[in-house]
Amino acid sequence: MSRTMGDPHISVRGLAHSYGSNGGATAALDSVDLHVERGEFVSVVGPSGGGKTTLLRCIGGLIEPGAGRIEVGGRPAARRSGEIGYVFQDPSLLPWRTVSGNVALPLEIGGGRADPARVAETLDAVGLSGFGGHYPHQLSGGMAQRTAFARALAMDPDVLLMDEPLGALDEITRADMSLYLLSLWERSGSTVVMVTHSVPEAVMTSDRVVVMSSRPGRIVGAVDIPLQRPRERSLEDTPEFLACSSRVRSLLLAGSNNGAPDH
Repeated sequence: MSRTMGDPHISVRGLAHSYGSNGGATAALDSVDLHVERGEFVSVVGPSGGGKTTLLRCIGGLIEPGAGRIEVGGRPAARRSGEIGYVFQDPSLLPWRTVSGNVALPLEIGGGRADPARVAETLDAVGLSGFGGHYPHQLSGGMAQRTAFARALAMDPDVLLMDEPLGALDEITRADMSLYLLSLWERSGSTVVMVTHSVPEAVMTSDRVVVMSSRPGRIVGAVDIPLQRPRERSLEDTPEFLACSSRVRSLLLAGSNNGAPDH
């Protein structure tokens, strides 16, 4: 299932992908259609091993799909790779580089030399002003993940792809960081696609939650999240939040059986 849109920022049509040789190939994705509006925050949930990360990597041009077409801003995704930022579950910071050095890395790769003012501005945006000279081993888990956000945002990407970006954090830090992530997105204006296993996190952050089936991954449905913004933690106790979460879980149950719901 997918929305019908006139001019989506991200367009995925008929996506299919398998791993391995023909004799022992494992189908990861099958007939996936997904359209994401410019500036929209979309979360993707589904059973483990259902191809969510593969979908994300195909959108980002990191994997050449076996079949189908992916466009970002009207062009093939692979040609837009320099305009796409990535945040993964593991911050993957270079231990020999300072926080500033890690944030500067994609700027150096893209243009040869990072502007120190741009790096400092980005660190300030993620609440790490004054920590630029620290090394990764001196950071808490939340601070390390903020550094990863800063590294992705430093290039002012049109599209931000996130694969379980808060999954390694403890529950309290994760809850706080999800709201912090929202504040960063609201300032950046990027189009976001985030993979998560947390239904509350998906509902709290997203405009829309897309639910995938077990392998081979297909989209079994999507839930619009009409909650007011800016969002606060108190929303989790409201009937509207609970109703959205229930609808997502219903689709997850259908997806775990690898079939679409009856309605």
